[in-house]
Amino acid sequence: MFYTYIHIRASDNKPFYIGKGCKKRAWSLQRSVRWHRVVKKHGFHAEILCYFDKEEDAFEHERFLIKCFKDMNIDLINATDGGEGLSGFAHSDYTKQKISKKHGGKKLTKEHKLKLSIAKQGSNHPNFGKRHKESTIEKLSKSLAGRKFSDETKQKMSSAKKGSFATEETLKKLSAMRLGTKWHTNGITNIRLKPSDEIPDGFYVGRTYKTSEETKRKISNALKKRTILAVLGG
Repeated sequence: MFYTYIHIRASDNKPFYIGKGCKKRAWSLQRSVRWHRVVKKHGFHAEILCYFDKEEDAFEHERFLIKCFKDMNIDLINATDGGEGLSGFAHSDYTKQKISKKHGGKKLTKEHKLKLSIAKQGSNHPNFGKRHKESTIEKLSKSLAGRKFSDETKQKMSSAKKGSFATEETLKKLSAMRLGTKWHTNGITNIRLKPSDEIPDGFYVGRTYKTSEETKRKISNALKKRTILAVLGG
């Protein structure tokens, strides 16, 4: 089942993009830089306009809508007149292997990693201000319950962390990145925001510290064990 959809700016309810898709494409955040600029400033919501059994019919309707909106002098960010793309496209195993070999062994520099990290801070992050549903959290919890690392894996993780220190330059960049930022919370989640960041609904200045009963018990037991060892001279 295919459909055409429209993206509307949340700030003033004006349309800015027409698209064609299937499944969850209308709500996907894998978009152009121009699309993200509009959404970062105004926010958006998606509306399905029409459903089709054939993809070519959805393409035709997409082209028709784009033309109609542009004829009405509505400023769309669509880079083309519509009708392109292929839903459900997947590379062959041979192509996947070629891509894998081409990128195999490539490592990002520390500076590149830092830039990527900074680019995803605050409201730039696609999950900014969002929180998993309780059902999703429960599923994640169950999938990770009882998970144990092998001794070999633990050793590798330990070796990877030994002697790993941030350079003076990296520390300065991190400090500059956080300068002027403030913690905000909704009573559950804590996020760090710059003065230019938009504060999500329900968030306010401050931090929330909540420790589960299980964590409290673990901390208590660890402190008791440390006290006993100190008394015994261990």
